[in-house]
Amino acid sequence: MIKINSIFTRNFQGIDNDSIMHIIRAGVKIKIKTGEYLFRQNDPADVLFILISGRLRALKEENENE
Repeated sequence: MIKINSIFTRNFQGIDNDSIMHIIRAGVKIKIKTGEYLFRQNDPADVLFILISGRLRALKEENENE
C-alpha cells in the first residue's frame, strides 16, 4: 500500500485521496544528477514533474535575437 505523504496533501489541497493515488500510480520516479537538465525552455509541456526531495534551479535561456 502506498502512503500519501505531506508533500502531496500540502501541494494538492482540495484533491481527494483517490485522485492523488491515481497521480502517484501513474508516475515514474527519476533521479537527476548534479548538472543535468530535467527539461529545457520551449520543451513541450506534456509532463508533470513533482519534486520529492532535493532542489532544482530554474534558468532562462537568453536568445540574441530577442
